[in-house]
Amino acid sequence: MYFLRVILFSTLLFGQKMNWQSVLETEYKRITDSYQLETAFVIGLVDHGKLVYSTGFGPIAIGSDKIIDKETPIYIASSTKTFTATLLRLLQEEGRLSLTDPLSKRLPEFKPLDQSIHPDQISIRQLLTHTHGIANNIAQWESALLGYDGGNKHLLNLLNKYSSAMDSKDFRYSNLGPVMAGIIYENNTRENWQDGMMRQIFGPLRLKKTSAKISDYNQDEIAQSIYVNSNGQAWSTFKKTNEIMSAAGGIMSTVSDLSHWLAVFMNEGKLAGKQVIPKQVIHDVLFDTVPQNRSYLTYKRYAYSLGWDHAINNGERTLTRFGGFGGTSMHISFIPERKLGVIAFSNADRNPSLPHVMANLLYNLVLEKADWKAHLKEDEQSIKTGIDRMMQNRQETKALAISESQQKQYLGRYKNDSGWPDV
Repeated sequence: MYFLRVILFSTLLFGQKMNWQSVLETEYKRITDSYQLETAFVIGLVDHGKLVYSTGFGPIAIGSDKIIDKETPIYIASSTKTFTATLLRLLQEEGRLSLTDPLSKRLPEFKPLDQSIHPDQISIRQLLTHTHGIANNIAQWESALLGYDGGNKHLLNLLNKYSSAMDSKDFRYSNLGPVMAGIIYENNTRENWQDGMMRQIFGPLRLKKTSAKISDYNQDEIAQSIYVNSNGQAWSTFKKTNEIMSAAGGIMSTVSDLSHWLAVFMNEGKLAGKQVIPKQVIHDVLFDTVPQNRSYLTYKRYAYSLGWDHAINNGERTLTRFGGFGGTSMHISFIPERKLGVIAFSNADRNPSLPHVMANLLYNLVLEKADWKAHLKEDEQSIKTGIDRMMQNRQETKALAISESQQKQYLGRYKNDSGWPDV
């Protein structure tokens, strides 16, 4: 029966190949032309753990002759969080710790000056589910954007000096929890979290072009961020370094590799019939949830597990983990009941919603949703809104610009006493 169902579904995918593929690609070109989006874009469809379709459009960087495809290294940003949560849950499987352990036990160096933060009442699980109730913008910015010297010692100093208690421990998404979880991993294994990822996840899942170290790649092979200024001039760059590849957003991968990642979640930890991650680990990462009530585009989010948002989208229960940084936008999602998933990526700062819009369209076309045009029209509005907002921000920034002669008056080194690094 299963084999018959796979045959029937394959007929849906490949028997009508020219139909839905043609529609998808035509709509993509229409949208990017209409909104003048200069971007590299790649998308892949995963069915029962197999990458059955992928296509890419556009060069990986301005002036490059390399067209993005399923093997192009891409920055997955906050999609890293599912990897980090899985890594910590694997550590529990080894008996090295429990996700219910308090920070006072697994991160004893965390002794915040704010006495209303109680490390003995905050668990590792709460770090991974964004229910820890701690705020610290400086630690988040330095680990994700600015970089820092001194490793975990410096980061712990920031955590101790500048953390503050939120008014509750309700779900509040941020980078802070996974960053702290990365420190806990290193404290309890004596290896850095990047090497742990390679040993525990990237290797067993045969993620051949996936790494948490940007130094493992040549700059001319990765999809860079594409920016367009207020005068319409485009340029590309990639601003990540090893120092700001954090456990909250620090992995490079490919569509091909990420199809393996989705496969193990679709198939209870199995890849090509082999158990590569324990079934119970996968179950806990997916279903150890906390409630949330938020919307993103057409996704009505109702829960968050260890790294995955749970949402309803066009009548389908869909698990998602999105990410974005400096122009790049990442979409990873799957529908558990159908074992169907989509991976999509773009690198244009003009609109981060493009991968999500195209992923929705791909789902709706493959599942033969009769209302796909109406949903596309609704999704497309988010692209227009995003571009309008960005252009307004740029005009406001341009209005604040000062002349070159005036700029010279402000050249120098700026210090502050609030914990932020010198500028």
